[in-house]
Amino acid sequence: IQIFDKSADVNSFKIKGESMWLDKSTRVGLFNSISIEKNAGKSDTVLWYDAIKYIIPISDALAMLNALELYALNCYNVTQSHISAVKALQTIEEIENYDYTVGYPVKLSFPG
Repeated sequence: IQIFDKSADVNSFKIKGESMWLDKSTRVGLFNSISIEKNAGKSDTVLWYDAIKYIIPISDALAMLNALELYALNCYNVTQSHISAVKALQTIEEIENYDYTVGYPVKLSFPG
């Protein structure tokens, strides 16, 4: 369950059709940096991922980070629900037949 939770099956989103993931510390750091840029009067920010430069309007970037944080929180809740459900199962057969891949939110996609 935890390996699936950390895989690209869960931890990914698309921006301009390219798949990527930003871990929690990166999301928090970007949110802080982009908020500072916003307060400084900038209208666009730059996101680098895998040596590709994305220029994104600051309002879109902040909305994207908010959506990603909610997505990650929802995924965490699903993962924890699966762990709890498996702990309550009684037989090896029940555990082997348990589908821990269901219930995750739809992956996000942003135009960039």
